[in-house]
Amino acid sequence: MSVWRLIYDASHPTYLKNKLRQLGCAQRQLSRRKTKDSKNRAKQKNVVAKIHEAVSNRRHDFVHQLSAKLVFKNHETSFAVEDLHIKA
Repeated sequence: MSVWRLIYDASHPTYLKNKLRQLGCAQRQLSRRKTKDSKNRAKQKNVVAKIHEAVSNRRHDFVHQLSAKLVFKNHETSFAVEDLHIKA
């Protein structure tokens, strides 16, 4: 199995898509809260923050699983992972 086939098969995990859909709904609910200092807005803001953290964790987990799969399938190839922080 080629390296690109492994990447293509795992390119869009459904557990991430579901959480992104949930994030969109939560952000819409937050935008409907008009009063900036209300307790309900603060609670919804916490919900959105928790979902953002879950999405970040799932993305990190996916990259880790994919890199581990690539390393174990291709022992003779060397890989480098780079963390890019680009400021526009």
